[in-house]
Amino acid sequence: MTEGYAFAHLDPTYRRFAALTDEERIAWIRADRWIGFDQSGAALARLENLLTYPPRDRMPCLLIYGDTGMGKTKIVRKFERDHPPKFSQVTGVDHRPVVVAQVPSEPIERDLYRELLAAMGAPAMTGGTLAREKESAGRCCEPWGRR
Repeated sequence: MTEGYAFAHLDPTYRRFAALTDEERIAWIRADRWIGFDQSGAALARLENLLTYPPRDRMPCLLIYGDTGMGKTKIVRKFERDHPPKFSQVTGVDHRPVVVAQVPSEPIERDLYRELLAAMGAPAMTGGTLAREKESAGRCCEPWGRR
């Protein structure tokens, strides 16, 4: 029986996956997938607009909120995947157009700055003061071209 005939009942797009080994099919099934919907598309468009917004003293922002399991993290992760860091051969530094940090569960200012610095790949500061961590995070997060 030929492969095409054996999988004739499947959508042509997915027939090639049916022919994979068991391990490969299981890995494919378990992989994350992006399934867009109107609100996620609107959120991604708004994020894209914010990324290209001209630098200002008071930059606009976006709050994405919703119940647990509604896709907030998926939207942010998709946006992050769509804008990966770029390595500069000249400076030897990654330029991260998108930095994703999880807000700490308790509103402790120092923890927020540490999360931001860690998300940007900055080395951990031992014995640093809150003012120093705040200043370091601020320098890293300055709008494009204003360093």
